[in-house]
Amino acid sequence: MANKGSCKADSCDREVVGKGYCRRHYKLWQQGKMPKARYKTCSAENCHKKQVQKGRCAEHQKNKPAAPAAEASASAG
Repeated sequence: MANKGSCKADSCDREVVGKGYCRRHYKLWQQGKMPKARYKTCSAENCHKKQVQKGRCAEHQKNKPAAPAAEASASAG
């Protein structure tokens, strides 16, 4: 197999496998853990899953806390 160049990640000179990254950095890129992820990631702390709605992944979207306005209107009625 011909050498396709070196990895574009900082301080890495391994051979490229895909998207300009070596095997290790390509896997991190797929998981959304590289600085430029393949998709927008969840805004919850330390969560690298794909966003589905309003900046959160599916798991954090369904477990989000209730809005203060919704609680106030529910208790007023």
